[in-house]
Amino acid sequence: MARLTPETAHQVALLLQGDLDSQGKPSGRKTLGEVASWADEIKHKPVGAGTAPWHFDDIPVCGTATEDVICNGGNCAFSKLSNAIEVLGNAQAAKRDRNEALKWIVHLVGDIHQPLHEADNHDRGGNGITVTFFGTTNGPFGPLNLHGIWDDDMVDRLIQEKGGVATIVQEEGLPQDRSDWETGSVSDWSAESHQLAVSVAYAKLPGGFTCGSPITDVLTIGQDYYSEAAPQIDTQLRKAGVRLAKILNDALGSSAPNSFAATLTRSTAAAAGDAPSSVAAYRRPDPHKTPGRAKLKTAAAVCKMGSTKDARHVTEKLKTDVYESYGIAKCTRYCSGLQGCEIDHLISLELGGDNTADNLWPQPYDGTWNAHDKDRLEQRLHAMICKQKSISLSDAQQEISTDWVAAYKKYIGPLKPFKPVPHCQ
Repeated sequence: MARLTPETAHQVALLLQGDLDSQGKPSGRKTLGEVASWADEIKHKPVGAGTAPWHFDDIPVCGTATEDVICNGGNCAFSKLSNAIEVLGNAQAAKRDRNEALKWIVHLVGDIHQPLHEADNHDRGGNGITVTFFGTTNGPFGPLNLHGIWDDDMVDRLIQEKGGVATIVQEEGLPQDRSDWETGSVSDWSAESHQLAVSVAYAKLPGGFTCGSPITDVLTIGQDYYSEAAPQIDTQLRKAGVRLAKILNDALGSSAPNSFAATLTRSTAAAAGDAPSSVAAYRRPDPHKTPGRAKLKTAAAVCKMGSTKDARHVTEKLKTDVYESYGIAKCTRYCSGLQGCEIDHLISLELGGDNTADNLWPQPYDGTWNAHDKDRLEQRLHAMICKQKSISLSDAQQEISTDWVAAYKKYIGPLKPFKPVPHCQ
């Protein structure tokens, strides 16, 4: 991995000396790529008894669940990854323990960046949805399923289109992207993948997706679905690589080897009681609860509108209903920061948004990608519509409702700091 420091690469090589395979015999494996599959290899062996749940987080696609349900007894991907990072960063731990922690980290970083490892709709993360993929009906283990094509078939197709694994590894993204990707906790990364499962893996299925309606037909997956999924897979692969390098460099390549593990542990502890699914609202709303709704349809109407205060009609009861729909209350859980949350319009009033529940969600004022950041984007898009005339109203409404974070990066760039003023009460 090119982004490992020389010291980290040296420590990795030392930890892989004498590596054992799933049978407890010398494996001869010397690279991270070679040991990446070890966690799968032991899954159904005595040495790996009980580890099958460690590979995923069953975060509901529809509705919410508490963390103790999603991660029963700590037996889930984001918990085990955090634990492994701590072990790897502990220079006093036994070498075999650190060797196995390293192998778990390499594998689980990949797992949590696969959206269907971070979501479930009573279908085992898409394993229960039978599909065909560009006319192919069966894979090495029988009929193809949705989870399997996200794990393997679409990745293989993307790699082939890109010209091989080396090309993807070399295209790590822009420096600002890499910097953004290195931030956050394991739970944050899990939440990002969960959001992709909801907004792409399920929402873009042929024939659509509706909560409460089980998928029993064989789905035909072709170019339309693949075109939606492939760019997300590409980005997730890059994120996983950048974040894996960050974890290993901080755990093995610095004088304070456990610094990143400590950061992750503090971040996870701070979110205690929050299901990873609730963390997704920290940046973006749940697309099932808040898909966005526009009231004004023309640029002329938006540009002649006066103060948005006159257009805002959100009652206290509606605010309470929105909080309840997200399973939280004012100034609690991810809204318990210095400034709490606002009940925000996904499509803002200045962009013609409506005052309906399906256009509202509790958005934190604190942390990265907060309500202040979204305000900047709304102001920029309004100026682009009314002054610069460089974007249509419908396009602006579509972009902010689909992924306002991506729209911010596209039209503004890197985040700007904002100093919070306490007022949550």
